[in-house]
Amino acid sequence: MALILDVECYRDYFLICFLDRQNGKVASFEMYDGKPLNVVKVANLMRNHLTISFNGNHYDLLMIAAALQNRSCEELKELSDTIITSGKQAWQVGRDEKIKIPPQWDHIDIIEVVPGRASLKVYAGRMGYPKLQDLPIEPSASISPGDRDLLKKYCANDLRVTDGLFCSVDKQVALRADMGEEYFVDLRSKSDAQIAEAVLRSEVEAVTDKRLRPTKYKDDQTFRYVDPKIISFKS
Repeated sequence: MALILDVECYRDYFLICFLDRQNGKVASFEMYDGKPLNVVKVANLMRNHLTISFNGNHYDLLMIAAALQNRSCEELKELSDTIITSGKQAWQVGRDEKIKIPPQWDHIDIIEVVPGRASLKVYAGRMGYPKLQDLPIEPSASISPGDRDLLKKYCANDLRVTDGLFCSVDKQVALRADMGEEYFVDLRSKSDAQIAEAVLRSEVEAVTDKRLRPTKYKDDQTFRYVDPKIISFKS
């Protein structure tokens, strides 16, 4: 069974929603003052089901993994702001914050698979989705009891948009899954260029019998650029 997932985070409210693609039902897991997150249930869903998201590899999975560490809403909000504003990759934030996404989570992030680079709302418009809705409450706001249902409805709409977007690229994802089995690499969440890089790496490793790893540099590493003299300007 495949589940579409999405996360909403505020300083006093945290929400994870799952859409069952088979029956269309949405399950919501909330955390706020007086209501802890059901970490056991969320962990079981993540561990036992294929999950699908839009930008989950760069945000939602890290947030869920942090929530399963029993972090508070305030701590999760700080993490969310760091992911969004720091300019760092998700793995860098995870390293700095000591958060590890479980390798057994079976996940597909379609943000690199869909054509172009746009927000989920833009894709919803392009698909002619019947309901377009922006975030109804400002991200820095405090969430009242009456706001919670509003956010759950908003999140459910995003889940259904993501499901529709996934349906539009299901053939591309299936092709990536087949190629991944051939090259022993998970390609389902990769763009065409990322697939080429992964396949070439796999082929080189097969020929050389060596594991290729990117060169590691310090965060403050500097480089000297040598002008190859192949570009010139007329004005």
